[in-house]
Amino acid sequence: MLNVSSTVQSNTKDNLIEFMVELVKHDGCYTPGDTLRGKFHLKLSEGSIDITSLRATLIGLGRVNAKGKREECLQKSLLYLRKEWTVIGSPVFIDEREQCYNFEVG
Repeated sequence: MLNVSSTVQSNTKDNLIEFMVELVKHDGCYTPGDTLRGKFHLKLSEGSIDITSLRATLIGLGRVNAKGKREECLQKSLLYLRKEWTVIGSPVFIDEREQCYNFEVG
């Protein structure tokens, strides 16, 4: 399982109508050693927006539920990957209707 979350902090959130994470690999299935590529897509309704920062956290989890002989059960969850990075580290003024920020994590 792969979860991607991000935080946008701004002082004019009303203009931000869409914030989307788009992955290059559309099936969302990754294996150890793969590089995650994609982009953050921001869309404004009108006007402009001041973004103070954009940070992302990528978490890769694995879970096993198995039943063996003699009613033995195995339940295990593992954290395979946790990466955090800053996409925008200093204040940015955006006045375009759409803006994309590419990322690559490996």
